[in-house]
Amino acid sequence: MYDASGWSVGGTLTVQHRSQANSRLIVHAAQDWVLGKDWQSRASLLYYAYPSDRASRVFDRAEAGLSLSFRDLWVFGVSMYRYPHARTDSAPMRWTIDVGTRWPLNEQFSVTAALGQARVQPRGDYLYGSAGLTWQHKAWRAELNYLDTDRNALTVLNSPARGHWSTTLTHSF
Repeated sequence: MYDASGWSVGGTLTVQHRSQANSRLIVHAAQDWVLGKDWQSRASLLYYAYPSDRASRVFDRAEAGLSLSFRDLWVFGVSMYRYPHARTDSAPMRWTIDVGTRWPLNEQFSVTAALGQARVQPRGDYLYGSAGLTWQHKAWRAELNYLDTDRNALTVLNSPARGHWSTTLTHSF
């Protein structure tokens, strides 16, 4: 939900099915500002929870982020987050930094790309990125993205982090 003063709140529930069902719940609050004709910024607070898998609870996190965007074409972001279920001696405060772009092809289609670096629980950092195609018409938006990570992600996340495709269909009210 958004209001005219720039505040927003929302939530997301995702479910993945592979050998077992995994779910993720995200709740967020944010404030958007127009900084000038071409620049906007956003400050946000988020909470990620993984309720269906006890082993994944170590990845539950509270996150504070700040982003700066230029003409809806470039986005630069930084986030700090804390893992509430981590032991304090394992450095529960972590960060990410990333940059993304959207290049319009015409009124409905855009090419997108992003690149970032994350320092995550329980150890180390890794690079991640995506490339995709977005279609938008009135209140509908569809995205097809290829997401991938570097080889460090396997060690850092302690699970296979191979590239994969992602699709999203969104309707705005």
